[in-house]
Amino acid sequence: MLTNSPWARPSSVALSGPATDAVTAAGNSGADPGTPPPLSEGGGGRGGRSGGGRAGGGAPAAEGVSTTFVARWQSALPVKQAFVRLKYGAQAATSPEARQALEHEETNYLIVLSGPLRSFLRGDPETLKKTIMDMTSLSVKGKEAVKPTDLQIALNQRSSDIVFFFPRSAPFTLDDKEVEFSTKTGDVTLKYKFRLKDMVYNGKLEL
Repeated sequence: MLTNSPWARPSSVALSGPATDAVTAAGNSGADPGTPPPLSEGGGGRGGRSGGGRAGGGAPAAEGVSTTFVARWQSALPVKQAFVRLKYGAQAATSPEARQALEHEETNYLIVLSGPLRSFLRGDPETLKKTIMDMTSLSVKGKEAVKPTDLQIALNQRSSDIVFFFPRSAPFTLDDKEVEFSTKTGDVTLKYKFRLKDMVYNGKLEL
């Protein structure tokens, strides 16, 4: 559910250039969801955590190295349920905090990009944030692309996360058929296509 499902798509990328420990250590092992990012914190204006971008250093991985990045719809109920089970374990069904997280009404589409991102998140945090947001969108055929209103960056040693916040002001529907999430970090361009008919859960499109 968290790394390869209708709500989570992996993408393997071949990299070239001087190696860095951060990428080569996780290069062929895939993205690890690890500690879940916030299930929901509401709208925009949370740029503070983006300061983590300052910690990144180095350059992309050595020639011949490939690594996997996963994009997932963090705001989708099946993904939230999976993270609740991951976080609370046997208490997932009885924990008030777990119930509150699952019942919270999302005001944004939350998409998380996970993988060994440290090497690609270099430079001034605010400039980095703006650059990534400018290069990121959700798009469907025949409609104007939706741009993120905010993002958060959480850097970890093995697998880092970028959480993108997209407005629900013009909700996607099954008639849209397919949504593409695209972004660029450093020199790596990533594109993921999600078939909406596969993202129906309990009779409802879950994004």
